[in-house]
Amino acid sequence: MQKPNNWWHQIVVKSNPSERSAQGTVQNLNESPIVDSVSKGAWIIKFDKGQPDPDISKQFQDLAAEWASKDGGHLHKEIQFGTFDCALDLNICEKYNVKKFPSFLNILFGDVQSEVTGNFVKAEIESKADKMFEKKNFEYNPNVILDSKNFKQAIANETWFVKFYSPKCGFSKRLAPKWKKMAEDLHLDAKSKGIHFAEFDCLKDGDLCNEELVDGYPTLFLYNKRKQIEEYPGVNEYSDLVEYVGKLEKRFPQSVSENNSNDTSVVVEPKKTEVSTDKVPVTGEVKSLDIDSYEEMVKKEPMFIKFYSPTCIHCIEFAPNWIKLAQLLKGKVELYEVDCPQNTDFCNKQGINGYPTLKLVYKDKSLFYEESRDVELLYDFALDTTVQRIKQLNMTLYSEKFFSGEPLFVYLKGNAKESQFFENVKASVLNTFTGAMFYKTQDTQIEKSLLENFDPESPKLVALLDQEVITYKGGEDINSITEFINQHKTPYLEHMTALTQSKIRFKNNFVAILVLKDPVEGKLARDPAFGPMVEAISEFKKSPSASNGLSTGFAYTYQTEFSKLDSASSKLEFKTLPAVLIRSVTSNNYFQHGTDGKLIPLDKSGILSSLQDAFLGKLSDKPEVKKVEFETSKPQDEQVPSEQSVEIKGTSFLGKLVKVAMYIVAAVALLYVVAFVFRRLKRGRGRYYLPLFRG
Repeated sequence: MQKPNNWWHQIVVKSNPSERSAQGTVQNLNESPIVDSVSKGAWIIKFDKGQPDPDISKQFQDLAAEWASKDGGHLHKEIQFGTFDCALDLNICEKYNVKKFPSFLNILFGDVQSEVTGNFVKAEIESKADKMFEKKNFEYNPNVILDSKNFKQAIANETWFVKFYSPKCGFSKRLAPKWKKMAEDLHLDAKSKGIHFAEFDCLKDGDLCNEELVDGYPTLFLYNKRKQIEEYPGVNEYSDLVEYVGKLEKRFPQSVSENNSNDTSVVVEPKKTEVSTDKVPVTGEVKSLDIDSYEEMVKKEPMFIKFYSPTCIHCIEFAPNWIKLAQLLKGKVELYEVDCPQNTDFCNKQGINGYPTLKLVYKDKSLFYEESRDVELLYDFALDTTVQRIKQLNMTLYSEKFFSGEPLFVYLKGNAKESQFFENVKASVLNTFTGAMFYKTQDTQIEKSLLENFDPESPKLVALLDQEVITYKGGEDINSITEFINQHKTPYLEHMTALTQSKIRFKNNFVAILVLKDPVEGKLARDPAFGPMVEAISEFKKSPSASNGLSTGFAYTYQTEFSKLDSASSKLEFKTLPAVLIRSVTSNNYFQHGTDGKLIPLDKSGILSSLQDAFLGKLSDKPEVKKVEFETSKPQDEQVPSEQSVEIKGTSFLGKLVKVAMYIVAAVALLYVVAFVFRRLKRGRGRYYLPLFRG
């Protein structure tokens, strides 16, 4: 087996035989200055007292070997493993507050991040180690490692210079040491100016690379506040990269006061952005959360909490916006903050993986905020989710929501006076954190379009789900209303567009897609095709197929939207609409036909049986069906030419003309390839760049 080439895994082990393995990945820290060792990098350390349990030692060694192996999937995490016997030095164990044995501590640059005590629980140890890596990755690494889970959140703020690569590509390997040196030399100064370096492995997350229009390796893209600005135009050499980064500060100047430049209510001096600040500034509106009183406080009112680290530059830069938000929300929504390095256990229980993290909590519900940290967006999120503000629904907005597929809850007030029913509806919306979906209206035109039985004298609550209007008919108590909202807040079918398709594809092996005719402006009527699709989904979720290990999604789209999804969808033609397709995400094929060669029927049994055939690999795509039909459709009186006639035809004038035409086509194709390579070289790929077409 090839050894990992990452230097952080080449650990020299001086341990007793019970802790040694062929890989040599666990270090005996009794034989080295443990405090000095763990002050450098990230560690998982097993503390024992006396003779260790051989079974637990083996499990710990196996975990270390798995993380160090080439196929373990953890090569990039830079986490070292060690053991320490407290019987030999009790003072060290007291320093790290180790009281139970064995104890597994996650230590980052000398600071304890989390602890697992008692029996070896692999999942818990790995989970906490992953959180430690995320902190190290975003706060300390010169070159941040991105994946499909953290990519969009990471690039949402400031400027990011991202390398998209394949570990098997020779050109990516040639760039790697130059990129690493550039990031290590420049990252401290660049980070202080809001510029970050990162890399993305396209071999692991090809879908996102396709979405970002990566057509060759390596590709270097520049992002500013989520927007892709440009592809790096220079040569992939250290000096050229450094020169390019040096120009970014002037192009994208960053400052803490950037988002407050048009507001005079908070004056922020640039000096407050210095990393040396001991503590993030706090005003009277931003309160430090009392951890001991948290369980009681969360039952009484919604709380918007910021989890931060005082040394995190993103936290320091975000602090003025948080203060401004607290001032705007004063008396409406309470804001709190938690210093996670001082409250590690609490932050771990809250699922905090990085800083700053914003989370809205109330009773047993919680909701992470993962969008841009602009004050205006945060303000809208807090007010809407906590129902401190209720949006009014008009006909234009209703039409937009109807076709978007977003779930909607509407309180139809009509001519009725405010009642206890409305107050209970608001309480239920708050309990379910569905404030972003909640609207109120007195527009009788909307009520007429929603309901067949128009009665403006009595208030009503309706849900719009999968283009179907569902009227609440239960009691006025909060529990019944809450149950209704929970039942109808998640659509059966997701709306698939060019923007949402990557998310739908990423989480599914197969997707059943309902393709509809383009909507007619002004016509707000549910397409009857939704009915059998919803019935099929309900039946599917109850069937054994739903738990066969193959994740299956259901979506709908309109004809024009479908043609813009990808190159494969743009080539498909439909004889009739609506139609049902099965998409295999792994093969990237769309299946219109069942095993009988006919179009997939738009009914419950037809959809379910076609899905089952797709799981078994029995479906074939349309081009194959067309080919069979074409080959078997020649006239009965057509004479098959003999070998002699074929030979004569090949040497005829017409045959020679066809041969010359083929040579011309081949020459044109060759010229196109040469032109394509030349164009890529002009864009600075390097003299050895090999173009790769997008799949």
